[in-house]
Amino acid sequence: MFDGAAAYFCSLSIGEVEQRLDPQRFARVHRSHIVDVERVVGAKFSGDGGAVELAEGERYTVPEGDKKTN
Repeated sequence: MFDGAAAYFCSLSIGEVEQRLDPQRFARVHRSHIVDVERVVGAKFSGDGGAVELAEGERYTVPEGDKKTN
């Protein structure tokens, strides 16, 4: 997990985390990334994939696509 400032270890699977979060506020954009949609400031797409840019002090980019579930 990454909160914009620090990374944390979480023993839950990403599927379990996704089930616990509000789907109106969080979106799974990649098999290993869930984002707070209020933090999204941009997106770039290429073919079947792309990247989502998040605003956190410094911009942080996560991959988009490949939304396989566990």
